[in-house]
Order: sequence, then structure tokens, then C-alpha cells
Amino acid sequence: MIKQTITAILPIVLLLTACDFQEQYEKRKQNFRQPEKTVQAKNTPQNTAKPQDKMPLPPDELQITSQEYQQNYCFDKKDPNRCSSIKLVRLQCSNLTWLSAFLDKEIEWDSTKDETQVLENLKKSTLNGGSEENAYTVEIETQLSFLGRAGNLAVFQKEHYLYYELAAHGMNSIYISVLDLKTGKKVPLEQILVSPQSMTALEKKQHEVFIQQLKQEHHLSDEEINGFNQTFPFGSSNNWRFTQNGLIFTYNPYEIAPYAYGNIELFLDKESLKGIVKDEYLTAIEKWVENNQTRQPETNKNKENNTENAPVYQQFVPPPQEREEFYPRSDFE
Repeated sequence: MIKQTITAILPIVLLLTACDFQEQYEKRKQNFRQPEKTVQAKNTPQNTAKPQDKMPLPPDELQITSQEYQQNYCFDKKDPNRCSSIKLVRLQCSNLTWLSAFLDKEIEWDSTKDETQVLENLKKSTLNGGSEENAYTVEIETQLSFLGRAGNLAVFQKEHYLYYELAAHGMNSIYISVLDLKTGKKVPLEQILVSPQSMTALEKKQHEVFIQQLKQEHHLSDEEINGFNQTFPFGSSNNWRFTQNGLIFTYNPYEIAPYAYGNIELFLDKESLKGIVKDEYLTAIEKWVENNQTRQPETNKNKENNTENAPVYQQFVPPPQEREEFYPRSDFE
């Protein structure tokens, strides 16, 4: 009986085993061919990765215009003359779109917003992260300017002035950008040097020029200069730009000198830079063309003084003399 049952079941088991083996074989065969299909898929045109868009060739002449915005923000109901003010000069390049976007980024201009952002920034800086009763007047001026061009290297300057009420003085800072129009990237000081060791040689020459200026323009003695350098240690500046026959390095107040000395410029001629600066940038000095065109800023349509209709805080701001300490913080820095 058992033998008969086994005899009857055995063909069925063998059949199922054969079917399972055939199914596994087909799967293995598909899996075996899968890499070949994958390789073919990678080579098909529709799956080929698109190359990145190349930077457009820079035009022979940059068509740059400026636009000026001014706003007042009066917040003291009992003193209508107690107002904050802001001035912003923005640059646009009509024949190089990406350059306009770069320049907007330099001044934190949001291209998705209109010019009302100027007044919004002024309100934010007036409040300075605090409440209405802690508000101080603030004077802000940010101005972009196109200094000139040396071949494919364009030089732009951002000058930023900030003054908070009760501060001892305002702060005027200059930031220079040397921009490669072929790559769309800034050219840092390290990039133009022959080697990393060249920084030491450059700093030495800059320091010599600075000491000479202290003697000739400020009539300081050697002893005074030694004490001066201890208080304000000298270092190289990343604020560099081309000029006729050489390079200029700009320092902001307190970097290497007291505030009273203002913004300091150190000039190094082409000959003194040989062996320190790469030949391609020394050659670029010969191509330098100063931007002497002084175009009047195009005033925005909604430019106005909001003194009469300015928003007013409901609470009176206490007299400044009641506050002993003041540490302003700028939203523009």
C-alpha cells in the first residue's frame, strides 16, 4: 500500500521540482543578463547626464548702471526729528545676467522682493534685536561701485558706513572684490601669489610702505612707530585691487591703525611684486582700465522721505542719558 502511494506521488513531486527548477533558472538567467541591460541603459542618450552650463563669455565692455534707494524711519512720537536713515546704491549689469545676481548678493539684496526691503532692513537695525523702548536711531549707507577692469578681472568695491546713536563715532568699512568674469568666482589674495611662502615676503614689503607713510604723513618717530606696531600688529590685507603700475591694499579702521587714521591704502609697484605675484597677474596690471565714467544713480520710483507718514511707536523712548552702556549690533555686518 505504501509502495503504491509513493509510486503515485513521486511523478507529482518530480514535476513540481522541475517547474521550480525551471522558474529559478529563468530568474537566474534574467539576473545574469541584468548587468548587461544596465550598461546598455547607461549608454542610451536619454539617460546621459547633461553637462553643466558653461559660463558665458564676458563682453568687451560691462554695461553697468546704479540705482539709489533712500528711506527714513521715524519712531519717536514725541520727537518727529528722531529718525533712522538708510541709503543704498545698487549696481546692475545689463549684458551679463549672472554678474547682477552676484552684485545683489554682495549687499544682501533679495531679488524676489521689491524695494520695500530697504525700509524693512532699516526698521530691523533700529530695533537692533530688542524691543521698542530700547530702539536707537541708526544711520546706514551701503554703496557699490565699479572701480575698473584688467582683462577678464573686474574690480568692485562695497563701502559700508554705520552709525548708532550715542556711539563715539561711525564706522566706515571698505570691501573689495576682484572677480574673474570667466569663472564667476572671486580671486583671493592667496591665488595671485607665486607660493604660500610669498605671503611673508609680501607682508614685509607692505609693512615697509606703511612705516614710510607713518613717518612722512603722520611724522611719527621710530620709537613711536615701535609702540604703534605693538598696539596694532601688522598683517597683510585681503582687500587688494589693481591700479596703474601696481596693486593697492586697503585696510579698514582698527586693523593696523587707530580709528583716526581712517581707511589706509598701501601701494606696491609692479617691480617690487616680481617673484611674489604670479606673472599672469603682473601682466594684468598693464591691462588695467580705471572706470572714470561717473553716471548719476537712477533714483527708484518710490524714493521718498517718510518723515511725515512714518510708522510711530506707541511707547516713548527714554532719554539716551538714562542708559549707561550701549553695545550696538548691526544686521548688515
